[in-house]
Amino acid sequence: MPTPTRRPKKLQLDGLPTILPNAAGMDIGTEEIVVAVPPDRAPEPVRAFPTFTPDLHALVGWLVACGIDTVAMESTGVYWIPIYELLEAHGITPYLVNARHVKTVPGRKSDRWCAIAPRSSSIARPTSYTCSARSSK
Repeated sequence: MPTPTRRPKKLQLDGLPTILPNAAGMDIGTEEIVVAVPPDRAPEPVRAFPTFTPDLHALVGWLVACGIDTVAMESTGVYWIPIYELLEAHGITPYLVNARHVKTVPGRKSDRWCAIAPRSSSIARPTSYTCSARSSK
């Protein structure tokens, strides 16, 4: 008798209450940053930006135009530092999320999922993530 194939459970974010209506989620990689804003803020609420300096400025400009005031960022390396500083300079509060904590949340994850999930109360409550602090100079 063949063993049944297990399908990964899909994480459903629809229907979960939003606790930060002006928040965005960001998954930061070496070559690309995937960003999600609330669906009513832009015709294309999930976008990918390259990691070059002009693209980072375009990303921040898009977030400001969408009325975003808080961003949860997931990054496994030091790639978060330039965008973190740009967000702060434009009055957006960034929170750096520990990628290891995101891995413990049930369900299959993708860059798109990691960008959308922080707006949900089941993911973004303060006990779900450990936020890192960047000291002022």
